[in-house]
Amino acid sequence: MPTIQNNYLDATLLETNEAVDLGKDALGLGFKENISEQIKAVQAMRVWQAYSKIAALRESTQQLDSIIASLQECIQKASEGGSAVIVSRLFTLKRQLSASPGYSSWVLKCIADIVDEKLGPVTEAELHTMCTDIQRFAHSKYTKGKDGLNQAVNMWARLFGSKYAWSIQDYKAKMEEHKDSFFPTIALDLHQVRHQRANRPAVLRWFFWGLVRNVNKGYAGWLDDTEPLQLCKKEKGRMVWVSLGFPLMMWTRDIATLDLGPFRSGEDGGILEWEFGELISLDLPKIAMDLVNLRSAMNEQMSQVFGLQAKALALLVSACVTGFQLLGKAVIGSGEASQVLGNYTG
Repeated sequence: MPTIQNNYLDATLLETNEAVDLGKDALGLGFKENISEQIKAVQAMRVWQAYSKIAALRESTQQLDSIIASLQECIQKASEGGSAVIVSRLFTLKRQLSASPGYSSWVLKCIADIVDEKLGPVTEAELHTMCTDIQRFAHSKYTKGKDGLNQAVNMWARLFGSKYAWSIQDYKAKMEEHKDSFFPTIALDLHQVRHQRANRPAVLRWFFWGLVRNVNKGYAGWLDDTEPLQLCKKEKGRMVWVSLGFPLMMWTRDIATLDLGPFRSGEDGGILEWEFGELISLDLPKIAMDLVNLRSAMNEQMSQVFGLQAKALALLVSACVTGFQLLGKAVIGSGEASQVLGNYTG
């Protein structure tokens, strides 16, 4: 097994417990624990409350329209691929919803509650540890052959992914002799690195196992480009593991040597794949429908306000007409009015 260099890419493994800044609810209702409770709070608004918050209601419905559109796009595109595609789409969705406070951040919190319950929470420290383990492995030495050819794993991967790169021309002939043994050996070594930490969260074991399976298929080019793993460590807050969607997207776009099919996990027996499927086919669509109901509740409040305004205007017009009629009768019935009318008609 390659020797892991302990001084390479050491990460600060600090777990953060900062609460998500949801901002203020423009309606003054506060953000509830789930969408159903938020719907009840909106429905319980009095007409005079809705009247004083009519501008906030309009703004909130517009925000919900944008959120629902992003969520539906995520569901549609994620359903077209395997679990790796789902993670990539969840990463994009998280970035979209975390871009602004208010209903966007609150909806993201509601999604995170369901995702953590279904797939289990992952801390920033756990994500950083796994990424660092993979990076160290990619830069560890791999020795093969009687001549003791000693090169880093990423250099071997570069040979098979970029055969004409100048950096590997001196080693190309020697490496070619050991091509057939490289992939199974590296896959086994990577598998052992994966087992060094038995307490990894299930979703991280799933990702690691997917990389091992790709090496078994001959897709090792990603080992020469572990920078996306370093960048995904920048993700903060809950659902940090969806940042793994970034290296998945980068590897398939730039290297094109990664199979984004199902990243099955040996220990979980496909259970995680089932959970990913339920998340996209059941849980997120339910959230989308709940948000539609929340938007409908806000629209109903605005309809009541508009209806009340229309009734008030009709009552005002009716009162004005009646007042003018009474005033006219009073004026005509007076003596002065009769004398004036007589001068015109006499």
